[in-house]
Amino acid sequence: MITDRLKNDVIFVTVDGAADGFSEQRALVTNRVVDRYRELGLRVIRFSANENHADILIPQFDEHPYRNRLVVSTMYSYPYFVMRDMQLQLSDYTHTIRFEWDGYPIDFTKWTDDFLDYDLLAEATSHHRYDGNRYGLYGGMSLKSKKADKILREKVTTEYWKSRIDVGKDYNEDVITNDMLTDYKGWEWNDIFSKWHSREPDYSAFGFHKSIANQDYYELGLQKPIEIRV
Repeated sequence: MITDRLKNDVIFVTVDGAADGFSEQRALVTNRVVDRYRELGLRVIRFSANENHADILIPQFDEHPYRNRLVVSTMYSYPYFVMRDMQLQLSDYTHTIRFEWDGYPIDFTKWTDDFLDYDLLAEATSHHRYDGNRYGLYGGMSLKSKKADKILREKVTTEYWKSRIDVGKDYNEDVITNDMLTDYKGWEWNDIFSKWHSREPDYSAFGFHKSIANQDYYELGLQKPIEIRV
């Protein structure tokens, strides 16, 4: 159910600053979701390099993350932004729920304020193993506390980021976040908060995340919108 805490303490955020041929299609899918959330009285902020789809306009992600803290490489800019700079533009919240065009909350009957007892929630995945053994958490559909945001801002400095570039380390946000927030995971809630799906979600969790071809998902998201249940 949609609770007062969900409305008042949580900000839903989505980020798209990539420069490619699908940005407009992604925005159309995302905007459909954003409009529905706002109808439900939820706070939503869209960070985008496309002024037609931005609540907060950000520069287009570019090549070097350590030259400009917002203008960074297409591959590595997104993680740098969401781990460090995004939170500086948010206020009056205890948690954020970050979602993307390919993963977002769809069943609010499964929301519980108990989620807010945790600092980091997302589904576990074997795709991003951050130490070779333990599973990572997907950040694309995730909940993070303000405390977790503060830890990441303090650790993900410009110097830290440049050092990873210089030695060719993994820049994936999921890997870095898992490494830095090891003590703040609510693992037992992962399957209830969000679940991975290869095709259409089955509403077995609050949210979903998927990985299929861009065009396939645009067709699914635009021609056959996924129902958001309340």
